[in-house]
Parts: sequence; structure tokens; C-alpha cells
Amino acid sequence: SSILPVTVQPTSLRITSLTGPTAVEQGRLVTYAYAFTAPSAALATTTFFPSCGPGSLVSQVPGVSFSCRMPDAVGPLQIVLRLENSVGQVDLEALDVAVVPDTTAPSISVPDDIVRDSTSNAGAQVGVFVSVSDAVDVLGDVRSACSSPEGFSVFPIGVTTVTCNAEDRFGNRDTKSFTVTVLDRSVP
Repeated sequence: SSILPVTVQPTSLRITSLTGPTAVEQGRLVTYAYAFTAPSAALATTTFFPSCGPGSLVSQVPGVSFSCRMPDAVGPLQIVLRLENSVGQVDLEALDVAVVPDTTAPSISVPDDIVRDSTSNAGAQVGVFVSVSDAVDVLGDVRSACSSPEGFSVFPIGVTTVTCNAEDRFGNRDTKSFTVTVLDRSVP
């Protein structure tokens, strides 16, 4: 006779893990993962209540993870997950997080130096396009500006230095420059 393996079903609702970073820059979007066990009869009716403290809950995948946007205030924060099922079982798990100052600057990408022939006595129309990325902030929180308008602009004959800046809402900055050289190919 052979012995069949026996699977033991949990008898109570229990969060078995809550994981994620414990030191996070202010304003950053962070995902926390969790696992739990539940009685099989109550599994389908388990409700998940993640809390990001003064941060904001951005999204969740019930039974798997949730994402919080960290608050602007620096200091301690407690991330809390509460599970509740239809038979009245409740479990809580907390994770202490330190919200630290955002010191990560956005990154601005500019084109290499540009050389064009003039197309009129006014100079040449040149396309200037830059991109901005930020490892911490949501891109809507980053401002960028160039000393020349982005898109297509007429640059005069000669060398023009274009300086572009990107700044996040916490004052972290990146500055990059490039030149636009328009060669004099005057039309008589």
C-alpha cells in the first residue's frame, strides 16, 4: 500500500510576507509585494486593504502587490496591509519605511552639436528636440526648458549655443548644452 501525500489547508487568514524597499525617496512610486494563506472556503472572498499612510495608493493587484506614491514629507512612514475574509478573520502586517529627501536629478538628453547650411539670409530652420527622464519623479513633476524653442526654429548664420534645463519639484536639476552652427551659404 502507498501513502498519499496530504495537503494541509490553513485554518486562518494570515499574511505570510510583505516586502518592498524600506528607505525611499520622497515622491517616488514604489511597489510592495505580499503573500498570504487563507482557508480555502474563504479564499474567494478575501478583501485586501493596503494603506500607504500619508502617501497615496496608486494601484493594486489583489493578492499580489500594491503601489504607493511616497509623500513629499520626509520622515518615518508605516505601510500597512489589512486582509479580511467573509468568515470574519482579519490579519494586519506593517512595514516601517523611512521617506528620505529626493536627491536624484532628472536627466535631460540633448542632440549632438548640429551643423546646417543656411537656406536664406536669415539662417536655417533646424529641428531641436530634447527628452527628459527621471528615475524618481513622475514625469509630470519635471519641468524642462531650452534657451531656444523646441521643435523647428530659424537659427541665424553663425554659432548659437542652446542650453536646456530640467528640474524636478524638489529642486534637483540637470543642465546640458549643444551648439547649432549655420554656415553662410548666402543666396544672392
